[in-house]
Amino acid sequence: MRDYALILHSFKFIRTIKLTMSGY
Repeated sequence: MRDYALILHSFKFIRTIKLTMSGY
């Protein structure tokens, strides 16, 4: 459960970075 939350958080973080890079 704890690992799942960590993976989910990392996925959202990476997705946000990708969106930011796409914006620029």
